[in-house]
Amino acid sequence: MSCEVELNINNRKQKFVLNKVAKQANSSVWFEDGNTVMLATLTYNPDEMVEEDFVPLVVQYVEKAYAVGKIPAGFVKREQKPGDFETLTARIVDRSLRPLFPKEYGYNTVLTVMALSADEDSDLQTAAMNAAAACMYLSDLPFAKMVYGVRATRIKGELIINPTLSQLEEGDFNLFVTGTKDELLMIEFASQGQEEIEIIPVDDIMLDGVPVENTIVKYRINEIKEDELVEILEKVQEAIKKGASAYEEALKDFKKDPIDFEERKEADITEYIELIRSKYSNELREIIKHLSKSERDYLLKQFARKIAAALDKEEEFENILKAVKQVKREIVRGMILNEGIRADGRKLDEIRPISIETNLLPRAHGSCLFTRGQTQALAVATRGGDMDAQVYGNLTDKEEKLEKFMLHYNFPAFSVGEAERLGPPSRRELGHGNLAKRAIEPLLDLSLMKP
Repeated sequence: MSCEVELNINNRKQKFVLNKVAKQANSSVWFEDGNTVMLATLTYNPDEMVEEDFVPLVVQYVEKAYAVGKIPAGFVKREQKPGDFETLTARIVDRSLRPLFPKEYGYNTVLTVMALSADEDSDLQTAAMNAAAACMYLSDLPFAKMVYGVRATRIKGELIINPTLSQLEEGDFNLFVTGTKDELLMIEFASQGQEEIEIIPVDDIMLDGVPVENTIVKYRINEIKEDELVEILEKVQEAIKKGASAYEEALKDFKKDPIDFEERKEADITEYIELIRSKYSNELREIIKHLSKSERDYLLKQFARKIAAALDKEEEFENILKAVKQVKREIVRGMILNEGIRADGRKLDEIRPISIETNLLPRAHGSCLFTRGQTQALAVATRGGDMDAQVYGNLTDKEEKLEKFMLHYNFPAFSVGEAERLGPPSRRELGHGNLAKRAIEPLLDLSLMKP
């Protein structure tokens, strides 16, 4: 039987409709925030256990053009692969909810959020986050807690909690924070540069009896001091606590009874750990000191194979490798705490050798090879005209926009010595590129970026 729960929290009037749509899912929430409607569903497969050492959680955020009364543009009148905004929104939800899953959890789990209707001034990321969090809270997963997301900005010195998109564009910064009643889980921050006009009277010059004024347009980065940011986060945390408490109080009676999920069983490797500590610790220490991380990993595997062969237990290679890595962590921790040196022999206040080479590519407008130890980054800059800007339009945009500053991040497999083909940008590459863009873009006055 369906039911409705209405709330008015942190300047938002919201409604949850439960048990009405997607009844076959383990949990589903129809979430309304003004004219914005999100459908969040959670499903998992208890009949199949993932043995690999990671949390098998997939978060999907999907936008439909009909949410704003549009038909998809282009030859194919159907939504295709997820756009950058959809991918980045899914990553925000993932980073906020994944910490709640225990290490022993091994069921394939999929959390899907679909934007079915979108108010043109609504913050879709906040709505998607809170719909997904409520959906997970109402499921029968025993570790689910109520997570709440808050967006904040500052306009003329006043902190605005959950601003509209138009307010966000006017603000000094864009801050998105998620957390529970007791702790913060994720922070994403970007300063927003702005133009300000300064009018300076010009002495002794008159035009029709009126003093002439010189108008100067300045670009302000809007950087924030650390103590300011801490104060802002404290106020945002209060809003998160208020929102999470209100959600939990309103939805706790509809939460499913928790299941007793089967924990992922790990093999007992105590015997191998003790063996490596007693007989192979010195050899392992020398491997750890190897400067190249990729070669170090290769040597660890060779070392584990050597031990497996000596014990005539090649079939136990994976467990022996886990034991090797466990002892490796102990040795590295001991080196740092007791000897004051890192794994590669550096002292705690020493940095890796750094070199910067510029203008490597003769035809590019700018190029740089940055090297720190074994890590390298090749950065290439290209300038263009207005016709070269990226045309894009998010679901809530009234018209298409131009993205003048683009930052494309690539992480090819060969950079870590892996033999894999190049493919389209992964979610990780899009996410890391977005973080780098957020750090650099406030420093650029895009109005000066002319061909």
